[in-house]
Amino acid sequence: MQTSESISTLMPALIAARGQIKPAGKSGKNQFDRYDYATELDWHNAVMPALLANKLAMTFSATEVVNLPDRTTKKGGVEHAVEVHGVVRLMHESGEWIEAGVCGQGRTAATKPFTRP
Repeated sequence: MQTSESISTLMPALIAARGQIKPAGKSGKNQFDRYDYATELDWHNAVMPALLANKLAMTFSATEVVNLPDRTTKKGGVEHAVEVHGVVRLMHESGEWIEAGVCGQGRTAATKPFTRP
């Protein structure tokens, strides 16, 4: 994790925002594996009002996309997977910021692996 030289204004705002964040809903439906999941919009609606009310904003930058080995599904299809590495930066209107590296995986039944434009 990296930070601006000072985070003395950002931290109280972040603590206040955290107290205002509502649980994310789960409007996404995985029909194949039969489970519900929180979509990006669910997350956005739960978190962004609290961040903005406390003069905070967040950005994400992908730094690397790694194609993982394909796998065959139970029905004989091909599923492609990627691992995305990136950096999340939380910023306060004062100019203070906190930055952290993150990674996640995703899968799709698209016809070919992901390629970055």
